[in-house]
Amino acid sequence: MDDRLILDQELNELGWWSFWTKVSMLGGDSYLMTSHAFNEPLFNHAAIFADGPFAEAQVETALEKFGEAGVRPCFFIVDDPAYSGTRSLLESDGFKVIDTMEVLKAGEPMQAERSRLSFVPANRDVASWVKAYVSSFYGSDAPVPEILSAAKNAAEDEDVFLVLAKSGTEVKGELALFRQGGLLGAYCVGTVPGFRGTGVATEMLAHARGLAATLGLSLTLQTFAGDGLVDFYLDRGFERAYTKMVLSRGPDTE
Repeated sequence: MDDRLILDQELNELGWWSFWTKVSMLGGDSYLMTSHAFNEPLFNHAAIFADGPFAEAQVETALEKFGEAGVRPCFFIVDDPAYSGTRSLLESDGFKVIDTMEVLKAGEPMQAERSRLSFVPANRDVASWVKAYVSSFYGSDAPVPEILSAAKNAAEDEDVFLVLAKSGTEVKGELALFRQGGLLGAYCVGTVPGFRGTGVATEMLAHARGLAATLGLSLTLQTFAGDGLVDFYLDRGFERAYTKMVLSRGPDTE
């Protein structure tokens, strides 16, 4: 397992999602994210990169902070024997693995046809990017003000690239790219309903590869196994870098 890649990837993820959530450091490289606007593990979890007594202290601190924030505890732990003690500690406290997050890195690209889309920078048109993002990932209950605030904060950072995939004036998809730690992280890769299954996401990933190559960076992305998209990315030339276990517990064990 490439410890350098793990550290770079975790810092990249932390940098991107810090525009969306409240971040607290737990000591070492471990951190905690909390958000009331986005009520799901991606935005409410502690990532623990330690084992033994130091990990016990970090878990205890994380549980206290989850309680103060009033959100359900969730932990992300790298699926590796080096963190087996931390996993056992959490499982002894009622936590169970409910999903995994797969971290993927770009390998050999698939053979792609010439792009039919144009890729338009959207850092100065955040409202259009948010509209596409909400359409791609949410229904009518989307926390639009909070999404707009997060995207506006992100757009002001020179290492953030908000991108719209368009055909003429029609927006068909969106993605966000974040540069940090020798990596270009791809986030929020979404296709607007009505255009799914037409190759939009494939072309956006090819565009991300091209930008990463231009910047001299490695392209990475993350996806929950439960979302059913791992094979989609593997078929487009991505490779597994490492896996994180997602541990949570039900209300009856809290």
